Amino acid sequence: MGGAWSYMLGAWMGTVKNVLLCAWHVTRNWHQNLNKIKNPEKRKIVNKALKAVKDELCLETFSNLMKQFIEDLLNDPDTSEFGKYFQQNYAQRPEKWAYCYRKDLDINTNIYLESLHKKIKYHYFDGKHVKRLDVE
Repeated sequence: MGGAWSYMLGAWMGTVKNVLLCAWHVTRNWHQNLNKIKNPEKRKIVNKALKAVKDELCLETFSNLMKQFIEDLLNDPDTSEFGKYFQQNYAQRPEKWAYCYRKDLDINTNIYLESLHKKIKYHYFDGKHVKRLDVE
């Protein structure tokens, strides 16, 4: 079913230029993993920095923030575990979650993406949990 479904979805939607991660899910995952930082004050600081990095609209400023953010995380024993998690799961693909990569896509929200996700999940799969659609 995976190959046929991918073909049908591709024919229906056309070529996908940008694959974006849902901002809500990204933030939720970050918050769940912030527990790797035991110091509550540092957890708060990292959370604020995460938001600043994610929300930055200037690509050059974003790149500088990311570089410094990761360096700071990895160099602090209290935040290094979270830094490794962030580096492994998000730093290598900022074009999927950072706002500076979304600003010219004419979408200001995930409402349309969430609506499509809901249609696919409930109309085509009867609300059942399925594996990712972009991987066969």
